[in-house]
Amino acid sequence: MVGTHAVTVGMIFASILVVPFGLASGGLGNLTVEMIPAVCALALFSSAIPFLLEMKAFKRFPSSTFSILMSMESAVAAISALIFLGEYLILTEWLAIILVMSASAGASLSKQPKPIEN
Repeated sequence: MVGTHAVTVGMIFASILVVPFGLASGGLGNLTVEMIPAVCALALFSSAIPFLLEMKAFKRFPSSTFSILMSMESAVAAISALIFLGEYLILTEWLAIILVMSASAGASLSKQPKPIEN
């Protein structure tokens, strides 16, 4: 199961796990008809579309490139939180992000090519 099927199944299982907690906390009591488009957009743009794009990229990029891009996700999230939400990370959190990205890049760049078998 790859690509769109994996994302679809993953989203269904995630919903099955999360929705009961929302229902138990009275989440539907606050839901209005006007909120439905925003809720659907949130689900698409925060999970479904990014995961689908990751599956597509995983097939097209070499694994070393893909791993570097994946390690950059935390940096993009931190910068987005800074710009859009005004949230600040402390120095050790930025350092952790830089170390993860450096380790991923180092592992990819230092990887020895496989010898060609005859």
